[in-house]
Order: sequence, then C-alpha cells, then structure tokens
Amino acid sequence: MHGTPGTPGTMNGTAGTPPRLGPIFVSVHEGAEALGLSRREVYRLMDADEIESVERGRRRLIVVESLHAYGQRLRDEAAAKRRTRTAA
Repeated sequence: MHGTPGTPGTMNGTAGTPPRLGPIFVSVHEGAEALGLSRREVYRLMDADEIESVERGRRRLIVVESLHAYGQRLRDEAAAKRRTRTAA
C-alpha cells in the first residue's frame, strides 16, 4: 500500500513528494487577466479594499484568495438579483 493516498508516511499519494501549492500572490497584470478586467479597474478594486494586496518593494501583489472571494461575492450578488426578479 506504499504510495496510496491517505497512507501514513506519504504526502499527496506519492512517497516523499510534498503537496503542490498554488500561487499565494499574483501580479496586478495576472489578477486582471484572471478577472477579465483592466489593470486600471483592478487598481480601483484594490484601492477600494475589494481585493487584498500587499506591497513588496516597489511591486504590488494581489492575494489570490481575495480574487476568489471577490468572484464569489459577484456570483452571490448576481444570484440574489435573480431571486429578487423571480420573486417579484
């Protein structure tokens, strides 16, 4: 059973292989591409605290989790609008 997921002493189902982490931060350009927005709009969202960012030297990096949270908020708002229209 060596290498089977969930087997003690293994990680990620393969002995000695650490689990793969996705990015924690992305550039403003990458965040804009992920959201399908312009860089200018992403800067506006960061300035309005809609998307969390950090500064590292002269760079401003976006916290990936905040991109997911922002997208979920938009989806929730859209669903609420649909329910309101349906109920009316």
